[in-house]
Amino acid sequence: LGGEYWLDIDQFAERDFAYDQNIIQSDLRNPNRIVKKGDTYSHNYDAHIQDYKVWATGTANFLKVDTYAGLEVGRSSFYRTGNYQRGLFPNNSYGDSETKNFTEFAGKVGGTYKISGRHYITANAGYLEKAPHFVNSFISPRTRNTLVSDLKTEKIASGDINYLIRTPFAKGRVTAYYTRVEDQTKIMSFYDDYHRSFGNYVMTNIDKEHMGVEFGLELKLTPTITAEGMFGYGTYKYISNPDYVQTIDNTEQIVDEDKVYWENFNVEGTPMSVGSLGFTYNSPNYWFVGIKGSYFGNSYISMNPVLRTDRGRADLDSQYIEQERFGSGFTVDAFAGLSYRIQYKYFLGVNISASNLLDRTNMKSGGYEQLRVRVEDGKMTRPFDKRYFYMFGRNFFFNVNFRF
Repeated sequence: LGGEYWLDIDQFAERDFAYDQNIIQSDLRNPNRIVKKGDTYSHNYDAHIQDYKVWATGTANFLKVDTYAGLEVGRSSFYRTGNYQRGLFPNNSYGDSETKNFTEFAGKVGGTYKISGRHYITANAGYLEKAPHFVNSFISPRTRNTLVSDLKTEKIASGDINYLIRTPFAKGRVTAYYTRVEDQTKIMSFYDDYHRSFGNYVMTNIDKEHMGVEFGLELKLTPTITAEGMFGYGTYKYISNPDYVQTIDNTEQIVDEDKVYWENFNVEGTPMSVGSLGFTYNSPNYWFVGIKGSYFGNSYISMNPVLRTDRGRADLDSQYIEQERFGSGFTVDAFAGLSYRIQYKYFLGVNISASNLLDRTNMKSGGYEQLRVRVEDGKMTRPFDKRYFYMFGRNFFFNVNFRF
């Protein structure tokens, strides 16, 4: 932007502690450091992560039943090395943090029952415990070595059962699935207008439940025309009220802690109803063309936990606490390609595809509630506006490959 250098101090700390030239330093070991192109500034740390795993698998096959089982045991450890001695946290930012160690475990079993050569039933089940992610284990890894208290392994239990059919003219699958996730940890960093400082929300004991059904079918309508269809419906819910702790970067103190009332709210990030129907023509002369329509619906916005605490529910209108559900959408895609053999030993391939042919750019594909909330006289009045993601417009992909 035209500047020749940057004075590396903490601007948030400078506002509150301008009288103390030590507190505002990003690195007390290099006070008032002048930063130029290519230099690090503001924060600098290394993440050290070690994982060790051993595993074993086995199979047993019988006349009509095939089975398998697998087991994995591991050890995960991590720690943070701060390369800056931050003025706000002179005794808890530079050097190595405490090392956290976790025992990890995973087991899975499954099998296939062959009703006949064309009809099968399969079932799978698994359970695993895995260490929390490094970035979700420190209250503010940018600034200090403080770990989230009472860190736990994340537990996941999952199972599915499937029916499959395979004939010369039809291939299909019906699936029912269930997944339960417990003891997740999540950290969100944001500017807190209530405390007028950059802050961190540490959420623990997050539990979720996913269940649903899926159906897929491929039909050979003629020797050259194939139809494909699929449909899926699920419910993805939070099934606990997580604990939260809030800190701000200008102090080591916990400024707030309580419950986030997320139970029975919907998990964000993916549509829970999906479907598609498509047709493909495959020419005997090694070219193909196809078209597909896709439907998606029942997706929800990513929630701001602040709005669903005791303070948020007391201060705000109920409209800000309800979780927004996005409208359903429909897209049409097309694709084509060919393969050409040259002198019986070289192959030229050409593929082209077009997505969102209807150019529907008004469909929301995702979004989130901003973590910032307007505050007047110490009371939350209205959240900042939500942010949305929209479908890309009509776009094309072209690929040429040559094999020799």
